[in-house]
Amino acid sequence: MTSSYKPYKSRHMILMCLFLMYAILMPSTSTGQTSDIWTPEAGLYLGRVVRHNQGFNIPISEPTFIFEASLYQWKTGTEDWHHRILYPQIGISAQYIHLGDQDILGRGLSLIPNITFNTGRSPYGGLTVRLGMGLAYLTRPFDIIDNPENIAIGSHLNNATHIYLAYRYQISQRSFMSLGAGLTHFSNGKFKSPNKGINIFAGQFTYQHTLRTFKKAEVPTTTINKPRHYAIYKFSMGAHDRGPGTPVHPVYLHNISYAYRISSDSYLWLGLTYAFDRAEYHNMLFIEYNGSDLRRLDAADLSLSLGYELKVGSVGLMAQTGYYLYDPAFNNGPYYFKLGFNYYLFNAFDHIDTFLFTNIKSHLAIADYFELGVGMRLF
Repeated sequence: MTSSYKPYKSRHMILMCLFLMYAILMPSTSTGQTSDIWTPEAGLYLGRVVRHNQGFNIPISEPTFIFEASLYQWKTGTEDWHHRILYPQIGISAQYIHLGDQDILGRGLSLIPNITFNTGRSPYGGLTVRLGMGLAYLTRPFDIIDNPENIAIGSHLNNATHIYLAYRYQISQRSFMSLGAGLTHFSNGKFKSPNKGINIFAGQFTYQHTLRTFKKAEVPTTTINKPRHYAIYKFSMGAHDRGPGTPVHPVYLHNISYAYRISSDSYLWLGLTYAFDRAEYHNMLFIEYNGSDLRRLDAADLSLSLGYELKVGSVGLMAQTGYYLYDPAFNNGPYYFKLGFNYYLFNAFDHIDTFLFTNIKSHLAIADYFELGVGMRLF
């Protein structure tokens, strides 16, 4: 029974990651002008896999190395939002990962679309923040016979999330180096248990050489004429299992939200989400209730969430935290977190924005599921 779900799990993971890559890279091609700068970069990360919860008892005998090659497009101001968010770099990074215990955790390859923000007024140097989410292939997942000690990762295909803070220093007109530190996280979103995830805290060194000298484009900044208030409806689906060897079932989610624009490109969200978890329903039906007196509401939850969205061209970067108002199963505590993207498609009837979105939902450091859906934003 379990094996019949494997193609579904792989397709869902690949579809989610391809959507992430498409969404974060689209802003780099959103203009026909050619004054943005292509920028290759090489990077080295040195750190360790950390034990992020009590159940993570894998022996970590060695440090972790990550070798990275990246290609970015440095936004110089060909669109007015480039000026407003201080000339970010948008691109994609390919990584080779040497994890802390080769016999248990193995090695990995990842492909991570990401964006680097400048935090100061100068685009040439200073503090930067890099955010990315993509796809990773890990060589040594859990296997009940060959690798039973790897309780961190249950599948070869995984999500890779990347958050780093660094200081960029300009060496010459076209050369830059960065020193920083941050977190890389691997998880399959509970598509296949076990899935406690792998967290790597590492120091970062990168060297970047632009293909030409950075020069701000002379594009006049337009007057912002956007509404302040938005009403939003979203429908989405996730999928996860309830433990090693159990089948994968979908999670259905409905969300209504209010969004308030607090600046030209940033929004605060307040939302209410209803979720029905068929994996939880299946678990209750056959294990806990034995088929008697079971209601669908016993496998549902209702939550209140607060979120922040930063628009980067057609993409909205989203971070949310939520609190369960109703959760009879109460498996993971009262709070959850979501990170993801909204990709805005088109405006309909002059008052409706349509968008696709994806999130990864977690309870502290433990992923619950990936979420993929559609939404409408009314104003």
